[in-house]
Amino acid sequence: MLSTPSPRSRWIVSMLLFLPAVLGATSPGATEDARQNAAGPSTTYPAEFFVDYRPQTALDMVRLVPGFRIDNGGSGRGLGGDPGNVLIDGRRSGAKQDSLSAQLQRIPASRVERLVLLQPGTAAGGSEVDGRRALLDVRLTDGDTRSWAWSATVEQDTDNGGPTPSGRLSVIDTLAGTEIRAGVSAGVSWVGNRAEERILGADAPLEDRFESERFRNRWARVNLNTVTVLGNDRTLRANAEFQRSDADDRLRSRRLPADAVDGSGVLRVLAGDTQRTRHELGLRFASSVGNSLRARFIGLNRHNETLDFDGLDIGPADAGHGDDLDPLRRSDTDSVATESILRTEWIWTALPGHRLQFDLESAWNALENDLALRASDDEGELVAVDLPGSDTRVEEWRLDGRISDRFDLAGLVVEPALGAEYSRIRQTGETGREQEFTFLKPALSLVHAPSSSARSRLRLERTVAQLDFGDFVSGADFDDDEVDFGNPVLGPQQTWIAELEHERRFGEIAVATLTAYHHWIEDLQDRLPIGGGLDVTGNVGDGQRWGLRLETTVPLDRVGLQAARVDMTARWEDSSVTDPVTGLDRPLSWQRRYSVRTQLRQDLVADGWAWGIETDYADEARSFGADEINLYQDGVDVEAFIETTRFAGVKVRLLAQNLLDRPFERERALYDGDRTPDAAPAVREQRELRRDRSILLSVSGTF
Repeated sequence: MLSTPSPRSRWIVSMLLFLPAVLGATSPGATEDARQNAAGPSTTYPAEFFVDYRPQTALDMVRLVPGFRIDNGGSGRGLGGDPGNVLIDGRRSGAKQDSLSAQLQRIPASRVERLVLLQPGTAAGGSEVDGRRALLDVRLTDGDTRSWAWSATVEQDTDNGGPTPSGRLSVIDTLAGTEIRAGVSAGVSWVGNRAEERILGADAPLEDRFESERFRNRWARVNLNTVTVLGNDRTLRANAEFQRSDADDRLRSRRLPADAVDGSGVLRVLAGDTQRTRHELGLRFASSVGNSLRARFIGLNRHNETLDFDGLDIGPADAGHGDDLDPLRRSDTDSVATESILRTEWIWTALPGHRLQFDLESAWNALENDLALRASDDEGELVAVDLPGSDTRVEEWRLDGRISDRFDLAGLVVEPALGAEYSRIRQTGETGREQEFTFLKPALSLVHAPSSSARSRLRLERTVAQLDFGDFVSGADFDDDEVDFGNPVLGPQQTWIAELEHERRFGEIAVATLTAYHHWIEDLQDRLPIGGGLDVTGNVGDGQRWGLRLETTVPLDRVGLQAARVDMTARWEDSSVTDPVTGLDRPLSWQRRYSVRTQLRQDLVADGWAWGIETDYADEARSFGADEINLYQDGVDVEAFIETTRFAGVKVRLLAQNLLDRPFERERALYDGDRTPDAAPAVREQRELRRDRSILLSVSGTF
């Protein structure tokens, strides 16, 4: 049975996780921030601010900005939906696949001049800043000096597997007036899991399962970013990425009846092999048109191909690793996903006190999937199985426009916007059909910054979620012995967002940001029953989500830890939707009521050492299907590091992960047919999985 923490245990865990923040609450009072930028509510951190931390890359510096949490973006609709929250030299990256963290890791810290934290609504960030979130602008130094950054890491699991190496090498240079940032990285990763599972019937135990799994992934990546200043205030930026990975997974599950006798039980071996090839190419051209009009033209193309093989074999429970097993099922999947985007942005500033912007984006997305599925017949031979919706092509064309303004009104920075989109989704094959959608997307942001240390923001906006085309396609789940049917009539989820945020800064380090939010969700995506205890990903109606989020950075000098700080993110959340199976109110699937993450770091500046501890805890989560409810609990994660730059400026870092050997628990309640409010589960599956502790030794430097 799942070991759900008692109220007292939860209170103790919460206090342990909050303790660093509580101790730091006695830090010095508020002081005027001398780093305030006169151009608006922005805060500048010169490179000297980070000297004591001895950063090697721009990413190291970004992670140390008080009160800032990096968001890599890339999961929203197109380029405008979720671009991330970091700028490089005042501009967004224009990439989706090449994450912001990866780009920053390729820039040596020596090439960073300053970091500018741009609050929503400020004019200091030019046309890239809007009222939705704060942005961090990483400003690089000018110069023709070539700079390199490198790192090498070896990971060793303490229980099995490894060692697994990885490394990266990057360079930033200027050739013929073009700034070039290039990098190559490669590595091997290994995960070893062990699990125990008990299957319970309505009246008695049915089966015990003992599982071991090992997952290995080999990968390589090449990246290129260029910036060319063409003169007359024209700039051309390009980005390219190529990735290749090859992963293999092997799960051995020994299953014994609860009343097992010698020779009873079975061994199931699930083996998988996945090869992925991905590439991305993007271009971004910006130019001024006169004194008050600026235009940007952006193009992006992505191509991702996945070849996936899964095989399930069965044999006697005492079979060894080299023994022959009987094939039970096989699947071979060839999946190709493509995305092409053209976008233009026009910014007009001729009207005094206003900044008008018009964006227009056209996107083409497609997923082509081919599945060859075979299963064993009565004679033990593998025969082809036809799965409706598995061999299909899903494609979408979307046109998205948005107009916005920004102006000051009675001490407020006001940013109204109105967007609209039209999309057409077409699916081929026996289950295919065509759908059309049209949405209006209004938005309003109000920002009030009465001083350099206080800021409040109100955000109202309607957003449209990006569809996962994999939800349109049918597939087979060998692990849970299920068929995952695709849904050809799935539509995008829409959300009305209301956010109220207040931020206070206290001196150079201390900052606290509290956000209250409420989401009204239309066409909520969850598991939709289709009869007979089956379900698909579908639109189940309307729902709501609301909560509070607190982000803090606190220095710990007042409690005797000099040059130490703690960063904390805490969230409480609740939600509501009408269950499509029972008709009763319940939380949204996968919602966790609360979560707390703390990061404590101390730099022993004179000695050239630093150490830190990170803790992470989240409440249990549930998912709801037509004939099942799954409960997940992941326990407390703790990791610790120690690092030094005493040796020729090279950073040596030792990181220990999963120190508490936390359990990943799942309780699956299966019903006989569709769930009903008063029905008891026919079967319960109680599983506890543990992952190995691991030690990572990394060295990194620049030259």
